[in-house]
Amino acid sequence: MVLIDSTITPDYKKRVLEEVRDALCLGISLVTGPMIRETVEIAKAIKAWNPDFPIILGGWHPSLLPTQTLQAPYIDYVVRGQGEESLLDLVGHIENNSAPDFVAGIGFKRDNKLVFTPERPLRPLVDMPPKAYHLADFDAYERVCGKRWAMYTSSLACPYNCGYCTNAGVYGHVASTGLPGATGTTQAFGGKVGSAGIPQVQAAATPAMMKATPASTNLEVISKPPAQYTSEAKQLKVQGDVILRVTFTAAGHVVVEGVVHGLGHGLDEEARRVAEQIRFHPATRNGQAVDLTTNITITFQLA
Repeated sequence: MVLIDSTITPDYKKRVLEEVRDALCLGISLVTGPMIRETVEIAKAIKAWNPDFPIILGGWHPSLLPTQTLQAPYIDYVVRGQGEESLLDLVGHIENNSAPDFVAGIGFKRDNKLVFTPERPLRPLVDMPPKAYHLADFDAYERVCGKRWAMYTSSLACPYNCGYCTNAGVYGHVASTGLPGATGTTQAFGGKVGSAGIPQVQAAATPAMMKATPASTNLEVISKPPAQYTSEAKQLKVQGDVILRVTFTAAGHVVVEGVVHGLGHGLDEEARRVAEQIRFHPATRNGQAVDLTTNITITFQLA
């Protein structure tokens, strides 16, 4: 396995094209931003070299917009959410040339259709295998940053759904799955990366590590009607996600604030209709129902 970071690797595109020639597949982790352009360039270049070479996308962007990501003709698979086990299982199926239908937490293509498997349950970080720190080029990071340091994520997920955060979109509304004890965590991490000569460790954790008010509860969706295709959209075979900015009010109503990402052809209006008919129990803080503004995704996929 080879790890290539475009931020520290000179002419990273050439390096990737060299490495894939004797590789089983290429996995790319990305968030929404300029790195999408880099991903598109790399994926197109690889498909021009070998149209059958498997390309897998994971990370925040594919987890938030899996349908849109997998629709790209140069992407073969997406891994959603906590992807360590899903990716390992998927690579095994690629190696054995077997169907990945029972690999949880992924998406793939079959007969020109998108197939998404059930979500993989989130595992506590303490139950996950150790990270492969030896793959990271800490010397290169020091040349770029001017110091040797690493960020260590000590918890995942969050029971809240703040409007500015994508945590719930990736991991769902669940409690934090972290490592027990900040002191023990730092000591364990220091032992793992000490051989790399890293004197500074910055811990990153979700707000769920803070003590939550017992009387606070999350929004709970009771029911949501199915999305219906318009004749125009069906005829044009439009597929993808409509992302809406909505407010779930304390009084039990859904107010659509706007369309963050639309598909047109009447599907944005249909997504609004679906959102406005969602039934839910409102979130509470200190025992009182409160408004909650967030993004929701309405997926349109042809059978």
